[in-house]
Amino acid sequence: MQSIARHALRTAVLAAIAVRISGPSPARAEPGPGEDPARAEYRFTFAESYFGLSLSLAPSPGKVNLTPDAETPDEIELPTMLAPRLVVGGLHFWAHADLYVAFSPLWLRTSEPRGITTRFTLGIEAGMKLYPWALSPGTIRPFAGIAWSVNAYSQDDGPLLTIHQVPVMIGAAWRTSRGIFELGASLHMFGDRDYPLGREPGNDARFIPEVLDVWLGYRYEFDSTKKFIEESRSGRLAERYEAFAREDKLDAWEFALGPSAAFPISESEFDGDGAFLSGLKRPTIVPDAAIGYYWQDFDAVVRANYRFFYASDEGYGRQHTYVRHSLSLDALKFLFDYNGFVPFLGGGVSVERLDYDAHDDETGERANGGAFKAALSVVLGWDVRPFETKAWILRTNLRFTPGLDLRRGDARVAFDHVEFNFIQLVFYPERFF
Repeated sequence: MQSIARHALRTAVLAAIAVRISGPSPARAEPGPGEDPARAEYRFTFAESYFGLSLSLAPSPGKVNLTPDAETPDEIELPTMLAPRLVVGGLHFWAHADLYVAFSPLWLRTSEPRGITTRFTLGIEAGMKLYPWALSPGTIRPFAGIAWSVNAYSQDDGPLLTIHQVPVMIGAAWRTSRGIFELGASLHMFGDRDYPLGREPGNDARFIPEVLDVWLGYRYEFDSTKKFIEESRSGRLAERYEAFAREDKLDAWEFALGPSAAFPISESEFDGDGAFLSGLKRPTIVPDAAIGYYWQDFDAVVRANYRFFYASDEGYGRQHTYVRHSLSLDALKFLFDYNGFVPFLGGGVSVERLDYDAHDDETGERANGGAFKAALSVVLGWDVRPFETKAWILRTNLRFTPGLDLRRGDARVAFDHVEFNFIQLVFYPERFF
């Protein structure tokens, strides 16, 4: 624990030096009295948030070659799938870019081709769509995009296989006063994976995802910044800023909360009966909570951040369970303010509690282990900050924690993740009053 404390102290000191060297940010980002009125509208329409629903239709989610011999395939094809997804995101850069995360409900498409029970589900998808012509109200515009999606497949009593894909998208959207309607198609890439047909090594099937699916979506827009256009033009926001400055309240405590999608980035390595469960674990939705302090002069935040992870793999009578508690001290430096889009870069040092449990129903054997570890992470993202004295804002966090694992003899149990917290609410309690 002393080494962990030394790591934390050294990181905090280096972060403080870094923000000191970087110098202060501009004194005020929001327009003031006498400034160009068009600037306020330009700034407060940079980003607009939404939530919605999409419905994907795949003629077949894929097919499975039940024999490892590619020259004499024994294939089964999964039936047509219609799958809903919840979508959260926002239009950025004045409706030229759409950044989103889509979550599939706990819903599996089950079928029994040739007496084999198969299950397929959509998981998490994070992506970006670009509009060459802005998706202005009342217009229909084409888009192209790319995403990272994670689906899953299983059959009979085998494990749930994680399938990472990179879909490329094209389509068109119609923006109305009642929301955004869109129709698109996705071309999937990089999805073929081996599927274990039993505990014995080398006895694998091959899952081959379908290439194309289409979807129909609707997004309901909500905006929390347009209402401030008139306040900015009238000078009330500038007066608020000056009052905060006089009372020394530009620095503030902040509280942040939001869901994060945690994607495993390396594979566990097991020997013997557990080898067939060594594939990538499924992504999980984890709570991401933080308390920190914002220094306006340096445009920087130091915060304490907590996340909890739980995942499990099971199949053919064996189950592996993974639990991770992470308490991190982060230092974030905001780089610039582009019309309310404020990217940041930082890092963290964390205390990690890692626990692993394996249980075998056939033999009755149980193996487990746990340890405290120190870890370093890289954190980057952006705030949507329409003006500097707003009582709450939206933040996007991307965290990368490499090389985090447990060792059990020759086995390696992986706990490293890429965490994507797309929409985190950040509150400044002192600014509410």
